[in-house]
Amino acid sequence: MNDPALHNLEKQIQKESKLEDSTVKHSLKDLASTEKGVKKADKGLDKAGKTLAKREKEELSAVKALNKATHQHNIAVAKSNDAQKDLKACTYLKQNYDAKLHQELETKKTQMFYSLERSLLTVTQEAREAKIADMHGGGTEGRKPSEDAGFRQSATA
Repeated sequence: MNDPALHNLEKQIQKESKLEDSTVKHSLKDLASTEKGVKKADKGLDKAGKTLAKREKEELSAVKALNKATHQHNIAVAKSNDAQKDLKACTYLKQNYDAKLHQELETKKTQMFYSLERSLLTVTQEAREAKIADMHGGGTEGRKPSEDAGFRQSATA
């Protein structure tokens, strides 16, 4: 049994067996590495999905906050516009009221000056009548100057 051909054949079979074992080990390592990579990729995908859901939730929250802020801004703008309209209306009313007061003041001034002028004219007229009466004979005791001028007042006055 010491045949060299047989011995070479055994060596070759052992060599092929070792090579196959080495190839199987490498394949198993590659398979384990691939499975590990797949698990890592699955974890990464899950993490990315969770991150996406979180970002979408944040975006929805930001959209809600933006809509609320926009609504509040629109309300503030409307209130500001209303206040401006009220201010214009009040300014218009005040100007009209001031003009009316100015007109009333001018009317009252005119009436006061007219009354004052009439009063002065009456006093001046009475003084003239008194002078005329004195010049005609002095019969003015106990009578008013207007009575001397022929303006007799009623007995009830």
